[in-house]
Amino acid sequence: MRVLLVLLVLLVLLVQGSWAGISLSQSPRSRVLVPGQNVTFSCQASSNVFSWMNWYLRRPGQPTQLLISKASVRRTGVPDRVSGEGSGTDFRLTIRGTRPEDSGFYVCQQSHSDESHGGTAPDKNLLQGPGPRGTQTCRNPDLQEEPGP
Repeated sequence: MRVLLVLLVLLVLLVQGSWAGISLSQSPRSRVLVPGQNVTFSCQASSNVFSWMNWYLRRPGQPTQLLISKASVRRTGVPDRVSGEGSGTDFRLTIRGTRPEDSGFYVCQQSHSDESHGGTAPDKNLLQGPGPRGTQTCRNPDLQEEPGP
């Protein structure tokens, strides 16, 4: 009986430790691409969130749009060229054949832990398009823009 109690306590501690304070980080921090290319954003969780990862698109003056839920479920109205994958701690959002209308902030959010529910990665990726010479810039808005040539 005592062994069972010890195992139960260890299980509770393990579950509490894995759910408490889950933090997320996104990458890449900076990337330039040509329209029509593919871009992949990565999101890493500090603890296992299984498949409970969502991807959102934020645009100034527009409501936040849920693109992908449960790591890979494309929401209604989201084009087929947008896809999500991953499980555990590593997740990816891929946009194939980028277009100017894809511009905005891409944010991952875990929905595994109630404690962190609603919390998003502090690093938001920006897909900005079209810029000089027909390029699009995908960058973290917290970084300063580097002067171009």
